[in-house]
Amino acid sequence: MKLSGKGGSKPRAPVVHAFDHAHWDTARRRSGDRIETSGLVDKVVRRIGQDVISGLFKPGDTLPNESALCERLGVSRSVLREAVRVLVSKGLLLRKSRLGTRVCPTDAWSLLDSDVLGWLSAIDPPDRFVRELFGLRRAVEPAIAALAAQSMSAVDLAALEACHRDMIAAGDDADRFFEPDFCFHRIIMRSVENSLVQALGRIMMQALEINLRLSLGAPLGQQKSVPQHGAVLEAIRRRDPEGAREATTRLINDAEGDVWHALALERRDRARPDRRMSRRSAMEMQDLSPEGSPLWK
Repeated sequence: MKLSGKGGSKPRAPVVHAFDHAHWDTARRRSGDRIETSGLVDKVVRRIGQDVISGLFKPGDTLPNESALCERLGVSRSVLREAVRVLVSKGLLLRKSRLGTRVCPTDAWSLLDSDVLGWLSAIDPPDRFVRELFGLRRAVEPAIAALAAQSMSAVDLAALEACHRDMIAAGDDADRFFEPDFCFHRIIMRSVENSLVQALGRIMMQALEINLRLSLGAPLGQQKSVPQHGAVLEAIRRRDPEGAREATTRLINDAEGDVWHALALERRDRARPDRRMSRRSAMEMQDLSPEGSPLWK
């Protein structure tokens, strides 16, 4: 090995973890390895990304070589290379010639990337993700609501009022409630005429969608949040920034309670022998292509 540096010291050898192929085989046996033919790159990205986020591939692991992965997944080298390129851009993988493709440390992951957020939400148990998700919402959304109270147009205000009416009309139908709830927050985000805030808002909407889906099973239903959304609406209507900030904070705090209650119910149900299913397994079973067939064989 050549010497480098002013002192002529040897460079430190990188830490390399031997990947446990047997463990991956066992974990993947139920869902299968080979990937169907439509949208191959996206599917390979999703497969490897989920395996990194879930810990099947750990930071420092070197992925199996190209030939082994292509054979295992049933895809071409060009498809695999493009998928790896995407995962490198998300901070999950690092590819170096002669050293292979390795999993990056978690502090390198692009945690606000929409795909990474979705994969994180499927981790079982999701407790840390939920805490951090609501920490992000509390740090950002009240401030944006305060700005919206100062700048929201009459058109956006009318749309916000319509969303609130639709939430009331949805009653206890959680699926019907989801869309106006999501739109309510999207209108607030987009009403702030600041391109950087709107870029942040797009990230927040991805986080919010995950949040709302986590709370669909809340035992007390969604209607109890209607007055809290109404308080946010009223503060914006009054052009009251501090009132909007405080009302949004109360809404987020209550939403977090709903998610924890929903998760507690899910855990209770999963404890029953006939209903055991991991969050990730459920996600994979519901992850369908546009044609309605499972993504993975």
